Amino acid sequence: MENVSLDQPWTFTAAVMVVWVLLWTGIEVILFNDDVMGAVITGAVIGLAFAFFYIVLRRQIES
Repeated sequence: MENVSLDQPWTFTAAVMVVWVLLWTGIEVILFNDDVMGAVITGAVIGLAFAFFYIVLRRQIES
């Protein structure tokens, strides 16, 4: 199996979104006994925002 390079923006964004969805869903379901679909949507939005800002900041630092 090939190593996954997180230098690619699309791969990085997908990986960050999956991590945030799993993390946020786990927190919402275990601690707050809340809605799973709402937690998935919130986790996806947070993951997308985090990945976007991280990529922008990384490109500014590199240049």
